[in-house]
Amino acid sequence: MGQPCPSPAQHQQLLHTTTRELLAVSPTEQLAFPMIVHGMDLADNEEAPSVDLAETLGGHPDATFISYARDDLLSQLGIFRGDQLLIDRKLRPQNNDVVLACVGGELICRVLDLDNGLLSSTELDSPPLPLEEQEELLIIGVVTHNIRSFR
Repeated sequence: MGQPCPSPAQHQQLLHTTTRELLAVSPTEQLAFPMIVHGMDLADNEEAPSVDLAETLGGHPDATFISYARDDLLSQLGIFRGDQLLIDRKLRPQNNDVVLACVGGELICRVLDLDNGLLSSTELDSPPLPLEEQEELLIIGVVTHNIRSFR
């Protein structure tokens, strides 16, 4: 069995948890990291430019959280088990968005096919889930970014 959906109390807490809280960063602190540009030759007195992750990743920082992909069912989209997924709860899901959903008490990450009324994977051995047949269905948010660790 997969990861269970959050309880109503946990879901409410998640709705009020910001990306900065998840990363334990104060509201005034920038989520900035040095950026190294390939082939860039900085003089000794020059400082490397930095990138603000909240600005770069965009979206709604107050409604975005990180979850992990728990399977390889979206591997053809470049999403693999263990990848960190940024999920925006404020975005309205659109056709062909990758979404985090709670289906039958289990959290799943699938492609939302509104034209055909399905939640689909990219793997042929995993049948699509018809939206109309799901007694318990909650779209938690839209996956906006995928972060893959190499170490």
